[in-house]
Amino acid sequence: MDLETESKLVSLITRLISSEDNIDSEPIMHSKVQFQSYVIQIISLLRSTDLDSQPNPESSEFMSLVTQAISLFNSMDVDAQPKPLELISLISLLISSPDSKDSEQMPDFMLLIEKTLNLEPEPELVSLMHQIFSLVVNSKWKKKLICLSPQIEISYQYGKFHIDEVDWRFGNKWNCLPLNWEKFRLTGEDATHFLCRGCNGQSHKEYNKALVEMKHTLHRKQPLQLVLLYAFGSTRECYCCDEDLRGVILYCSTCDFAMNFSCAGKEPVLSIDHPK
Repeated sequence: MDLETESKLVSLITRLISSEDNIDSEPIMHSKVQFQSYVIQIISLLRSTDLDSQPNPESSEFMSLVTQAISLFNSMDVDAQPKPLELISLISLLISSPDSKDSEQMPDFMLLIEKTLNLEPEPELVSLMHQIFSLVVNSKWKKKLICLSPQIEISYQYGKFHIDEVDWRFGNKWNCLPLNWEKFRLTGEDATHFLCRGCNGQSHKEYNKALVEMKHTLHRKQPLQLVLLYAFGSTRECYCCDEDLRGVILYCSTCDFAMNFSCAGKEPVLSIDHPK
């Protein structure tokens, strides 16, 4: 695989798994079509890859995994695979006849992907896919983002905060990809921190971790704790930005003080209502 093809493959995988595509804000049907398009482009590119070409020495691990996945994919007997892996046949049909009217009668593409990724025991091809995706994720975000791992959960009910028992339920490892990350920025326009709701940072040990207690000029008495807020509907306002408190917040139970995590890097704005 030459450098240009490899770069294109990495780009497609990044788009597929990246939350930067704003999938949540797109209409459901549009996001499904977009996701399906990325999958088809990736498979098509892999099918046309020359495995005998000289690999890029700087990406030997990536290319080794890709080569294993292609070889396994090409040698698979689809009829002998678990039923959810009929996804392979579906992808092959979509690649060969992308505009086929029969596509409307096909099984739900996204549902097949979900079933395939949750197969137990995990097929070797799925395991290789996850390793490839994880490698791409780490190369893009490892040096850029800091992982948030709040150790306390609180809920907002009847106008008050309630501290709950810590009960992190880890989902499957596919939930830890960036598509499911909640990103925050403290300064500038680019994200600086992320929260993985799939594992609360337990599966991201290669990332730097944010402190679980922080000091802020708006609350000098004691450090604020990093907590995860569960709330349905409206909540209280942040003491800094006056927006509703959401997701990860900084909280002091003694003073009942709370502010959004994204405000942690902001300097307080002082104003005088009555200059005289």
